[in-house]
This record gives sequence, C-alpha cells and structure tokens, in this order.
Amino acid sequence: MSKVVLITGCSSGLGYETALWLAKKGYIVYASMRNLQKKERLLAASQQQNTPIHICQLDVCDTESVDDCVEQILKKEQCIDVLINNAGFAVVGEFSKSSNDDFHKQLDTNFYGVLNCTRGVLPFMLEKQQGTIINISSILGLIGAATLSAYCASKFAMEGWSESIRYELQGKGINVVLVEPGFFQTDIYNNVNYVSGETDRDKISARGASPTKVAKKIERILKKKKPCRRYTVGYDSLLGHMAKRLLPEFLSERLVK
Repeated sequence: MSKVVLITGCSSGLGYETALWLAKKGYIVYASMRNLQKKERLLAASQQQNTPIHICQLDVCDTESVDDCVEQILKKEQCIDVLINNAGFAVVGEFSKSSNDDFHKQLDTNFYGVLNCTRGVLPFMLEKQQGTIINISSILGLIGAATLSAYCASKFAMEGWSESIRYELQGKGINVVLVEPGFFQTDIYNNVNYVSGETDRDKISARGASPTKVAKKIERILKKKKPCRRYTVGYDSLLGHMAKRLLPEFLSERLVK
C-alpha cells in the first residue's frame, strides 16, 4: 500500500522537486504551500510526468491552517505516514544591522512552523504507532556563517529539538530524521530576505546544486525500516560535518571562513 506523504513548502526548490520525485515513485503526495497562486507550475509538472499530486494550502505559522490541512488529508486517506518539514526562508544580513523582528520572523517559519506541523500530525502517528518525520535542516544547523546568524539560529534549534523528540518517540514506532543539505538551490537561495545592502541573488543561487539530489536521498530514507538520526547531502555538507567533529577548532574555523 502506498504511503501518504505531506510536504511543506512545495511552491519551489526542494519541496517542489521532492513532491515530484516521490509522486513518480508511487507515493501519495500532498504538496502544501502558503500561497496557492503558485500551484500551477507544480500541477503542470505533475501532469507532464503523469503522476498525480494533491496540492493543499498550508501556512506553517498558522495552527488553524495546519489543522485544516491535516484534517482534509485524514478525511480522504485516513492516515499520514510521512511528514516532510521543508518550508523555510533565510534572513541574510549582519546581526548589527538586523532587528529582533527579523529573528522572530525567521524562527516563526523555520522553527515554530516545524513544531506546528509536527504537533498537527503527531497524535495520529502515535495512535497508529508508526510514522516518519523528516526535518530539512542544513549544514548551517551545525556550523555558523557570517550574515546568516538568524538562519543558523533557526536550524541549530531544529537540530537540537529533532534529536530530543527522536529519543522520545523511538519506542513508539515513529522515526525522526534530519536531512542536512549543503549549498543546494533550496529555501536559502530561492526565498531570501535581505536586511541591508544589495546582493546578487542569481550569483548566490548559482552556487547551489540541483535539489533533486536531496529528493532522491529522502526516498532512500523512506525505504529504511530504521533510518539514522541524520543524513548529509552533498560534498560540502559532509566536509562541514568532518570539520566540526574531527578537526581542531582553529582549523575548522579557517575552513568555514
């Protein structure tokens, strides 16, 4: 029987590619997005590859929106087997030029939005004693980066929280997994708020590799009965892990710079 997957942030980037890839592989995909006016591109792509995708409205910052979306899916499918918390954006700018409001907005989406969606599906997963929650983090959830302090803070928070609830849910049939891409064309490149100055968005985006690689990794994770705690995607993510865990601090700092 095909698994039912709910993915957040599917209007572009990693969520968009993951929705298409998992649908192609036979999963029942519910691709959510805050603004349904952006659904046409995903609909056209799903029709082109002849794989159905259900598109639903979901604002991760609005608990009523989350509950409505989950209720609609459960009414039709009677279950949600997989939640992929992907929705996010990046605040870019030096801390001295940013405001607390910038940080609140960043954490509301990238961290509290993940909590909202997880709370939305968790009661039903606990009732079934099975499910998988995949949280799309970043290598910047382990390593800080200049001009990305708000984004890093949101991903560091996700990392610690994900590890904690993984231990809480391990004996209850629910897997919690972190996926840590490196520099991919995901939310950090396609959905950026600059707090000051001018930045060449195309130049930043050009550094990213295709998010299809992340989508394929997610599919492999879903095939595992007992997936690991975290998975890196991309050479730079692996290098960041090694630098953080194996190198002396002065060398890892030099590498990051």
